[in-house]
Amino acid sequence: MAEGAMLFRRFAGDSRPVLVNGTVGILNAPAGQDPRSVTGFTVVDGRITGMYILADPERLARLDLSALPAA
Repeated sequence: MAEGAMLFRRFAGDSRPVLVNGTVGILNAPAGQDPRSVTGFTVVDGRITGMYILADPERLARLDLSALPAA
Protein backbone atom coordinates (compact mmCIF):
# COMPACT_ATOMS: atom_id res chain seq x y z
CA MET A 1 0.00 0.00 0.00
CA ALA A 2 2.71 2.50 0.93
CA GLU A 3 4.64 1.79 -2.26
CA GLY A 4 1.61 2.73 -4.36
CA ALA A 5 1.08 5.93 -2.40
CA MET A 6 4.72 6.92 -2.83
CA LEU A 7 4.32 6.84 -6.62
CA PHE A 8 1.88 9.76 -6.32
CA ARG A 9 3.86 11.95 -3.90
CA ARG A 10 5.08 14.12 -6.78
CA PHE A 11 1.49 15.39 -7.15
CA ALA A 12 1.24 16.56 -3.53
CA GLY A 13 1.39 20.24 -4.49
CA ASP A 14 -1.67 19.76 -6.70
CA SER A 15 -3.71 17.86 -4.10
CA ARG A 16 -6.77 18.88 -2.18
CA PRO A 17 -9.15 17.11 0.18
CA VAL A 18 -12.44 15.80 -1.21
CA LEU A 19 -15.13 13.33 -0.28
CA VAL A 20 -14.79 9.96 -1.99
CA ASN A 21 -17.84 7.78 -1.56
CA GLY A 22 -18.76 9.82 1.50
CA THR A 23 -15.40 9.56 3.25
CA VAL A 24 -12.11 11.46 3.28
CA GLY A 25 -10.06 11.46 0.10
CA ILE A 26 -7.56 13.40 -1.97
CA LEU A 27 -7.91 14.70 -5.51
CA ASN A 28 -4.72 15.26 -7.49
CA ALA A 29 -5.53 17.80 -10.19
CA PRO A 30 -3.25 20.63 -11.30
CA ALA A 31 -5.16 23.87 -11.87
CA GLY A 32 -6.72 23.92 -15.32
CA GLN A 33 -5.84 20.29 -16.07
CA ASP A 34 -7.65 16.99 -15.92
CA PRO A 35 -7.40 15.04 -12.65
CA ARG A 36 -4.41 12.72 -12.38
CA SER A 37 -5.71 10.58 -9.55
CA VAL A 38 -8.19 10.36 -6.72
CA THR A 39 -7.39 8.53 -3.50
CA GLY A 40 -9.97 7.27 -1.02
CA PHE A 41 -9.24 6.09 2.49
CA THR A 42 -10.97 3.67 4.81
CA VAL A 43 -10.64 4.83 8.42
CA VAL A 44 -11.51 2.56 11.34
CA ASP A 45 -11.12 3.69 14.94
CA GLY A 46 -9.10 6.72 13.80
CA ARG A 47 -6.61 4.66 11.78
CA ILE A 48 -6.25 4.31 8.03
CA THR A 49 -6.96 0.68 7.22
CA GLY A 50 -7.27 0.94 3.46
CA MET A 51 -6.19 3.20 0.62
CA TYR A 52 -7.65 3.06 -2.86
CA ILE A 53 -6.05 4.99 -5.73
CA LEU A 54 -7.81 5.55 -9.04
CA ALA A 55 -5.44 6.82 -11.73
CA ASP A 56 -6.97 5.40 -14.91
CA PRO A 57 -7.52 8.45 -17.21
CA GLU A 58 -10.64 6.92 -18.80
CA ARG A 59 -12.31 6.23 -15.45
CA LEU A 60 -11.25 9.60 -14.03
CA ALA A 61 -12.83 11.31 -17.05
CA ARG A 62 -16.18 9.73 -16.12
CA LEU A 63 -16.17 11.17 -12.59
CA ASP A 64 -18.57 14.03 -11.90
CA LEU A 65 -16.33 16.66 -10.32
CA SER A 66 -18.69 19.54 -11.06
CA ALA A 67 -19.66 20.00 -7.41
CA LEU A 68 -16.07 20.53 -6.32
CA PRO A 69 -14.87 24.11 -5.79
CA ALA A 70 -12.18 25.27 -8.21
CA ALA A 71 -8.60 24.67 -7.09
